[in-house]
Amino acid sequence: MNEDMALPHVADVTEVRAHWNTWQVCFNASSVTVCDASSVERMTTPFVQLMLAAHRAAGLAGGRFLLEQPSEAVQEAFHALGLVPSLQEMNRHD
Repeated sequence: MNEDMALPHVADVTEVRAHWNTWQVCFNASSVTVCDASSVERMTTPFVQLMLAAHRAAGLAGGRFLLEQPSEAVQEAFHALGLVPSLQEMNRHD
């Protein structure tokens, strides 16, 4: 089962709790969670940490957490934190 959803335009600390709660439900019900990251205009460190945790949690549950079309803001946030390899791991490749 796949679960597709979009990331918010502003992915910051105010969005962390809501997305974590939603993603946890998806990890229990879905083997693959795909987030469209194309419309993200700003991403802060707490949201990057959330995505890293989601990627790990999905893997531990036997699933996958993937990003589709990461915007320039997403790429810049991961690059600034030295996490480009993690972004590449999460990047959806059809």
